Amino acid sequence: MSDDRRKKKFTYTHPAYYSLADVAVILRVSMQTVRRWIKEGKLPAIKIGGEDSRIIRVRREDLDDFIRNEPYPK
Repeated sequence: MSDDRRKKKFTYTHPAYYSLADVAVILRVSMQTVRRWIKEGKLPAIKIGGEDSRIIRVRREDLDDFIRNEPYPK
């Protein structure tokens, strides 16, 4: 193996969208709490695939804003 290949470092990039399970883990709360915040309008979320879809995602920027601005038990 060449020296160039050994020097490469793995760089993790954050996803653009998080699942509700990911958000719950990041914020250390239950998925029920995440769903409640979304329903209350505290945490913006989008449905992937249209209104009838059950796939819900939270944009990374929206989660970052929520963490900075919304008081919650940390």
